[in-house]
Amino acid sequence: MKTYFAPPERASTDELEQQVKLVEQSPIMASLLQVVGGLLAVLNKQRQILAVNDVLLHYLGIEPKDFISGLRPGEAIKCVHAHEMEGGCGTSQFCSTCGAAIAIVTSLESSKPIERKCVVTVPRQGATVDLCLAVRASTIQIDGQQMVLLVLQDISAQEWRDKMVQTFIHDINNVIAGITGTCALMDLRDDQHIRPLANQIKHLSFRLARELQLQSLLINSREGTFRSVSEDVSEADLLGDLSEIVSSLTSGRGVRVQLPVAAQGARFSTDRVVLVRVLTNMLKNAIEASDDNDTVRLNFERPENEVAFSVWNRQPIPADVCRRVFQCHFSTKQGSGRGFGTYSMKLLGERFLKGRVDFTSRQNEGTTFRLTLPRTQTAAT
Repeated sequence: MKTYFAPPERASTDELEQQVKLVEQSPIMASLLQVVGGLLAVLNKQRQILAVNDVLLHYLGIEPKDFISGLRPGEAIKCVHAHEMEGGCGTSQFCSTCGAAIAIVTSLESSKPIERKCVVTVPRQGATVDLCLAVRASTIQIDGQQMVLLVLQDISAQEWRDKMVQTFIHDINNVIAGITGTCALMDLRDDQHIRPLANQIKHLSFRLARELQLQSLLINSREGTFRSVSEDVSEADLLGDLSEIVSSLTSGRGVRVQLPVAAQGARFSTDRVVLVRVLTNMLKNAIEASDDNDTVRLNFERPENEVAFSVWNRQPIPADVCRRVFQCHFSTKQGSGRGFGTYSMKLLGERFLKGRVDFTSRQNEGTTFRLTLPRTQTAAT
């Protein structure tokens, strides 16, 4: 039989029956098939399925009584290319780029665990859909025979969300570029009324572009690099930004936010967009932790060789929660997508602004989050 990638040969009926019995009689395999919560299958050297767990059967929509040993993974999952060649799954022209086929064949050849991403097209309700699977293949020995433990994870939804986010960021950046270009044309007009508005729109467009750049970095990689853009910022301008944000954060709530008075002529140099993001997270957390009629206070300080920003609210944080405040994904609030606010404070404040983020929380004294930037990062005048 012709093949474009993997060997087409299969085990004989007798060999297959013997291998299925070996797996069924193995205490270790029996435990694995019961315990592992993901999609799990055991294959022979010919890439034929000998056993699967109930989770995989449910995923495939197959009743245990209807399961037939000897199918290959693509045939079981009903890949549209599984029967293009007489040899079946693994032998068509598409199989040489299939992550699952590559992982299985490479693991058999190297006797090492191999991980790949696999995109497979399958029929669903009269149409075809593309599934994205994370695949891990590793070889095992059962009674002297080499077999493959195949673990699958359907990451289609995650991949779809990631692509939608990237598409959104790309499209918004195109809109920002259009706004910036229009502002440049407006700026060329000798009109004392239009020019200030054009400059303001241009500044807001720059801030929006930086926010998107920052968000893209946070989405794509916690270990990514970010080029800080330092600019001269006045306390008055910063308070103007925060005042607008506070209005939206306190809308519909009975919490008051007390902002400091800007020192006359006080300026410093930092990445304004990142700084505003950190302070916004601090304010948001303080407001959410407060009761009606509570007051949240924002303060600016200038210790020697540093500039510091702090946000206080009267509610203390429980001691057990304090130990995990900056841990990513940890949250006392219910629902998905939580546990990133305080983590991002530390990530942005320390890695991107090269400052220091800490907090104190005591009964009867309340909680204060603080961002301190070094003199090398700031230039107060």
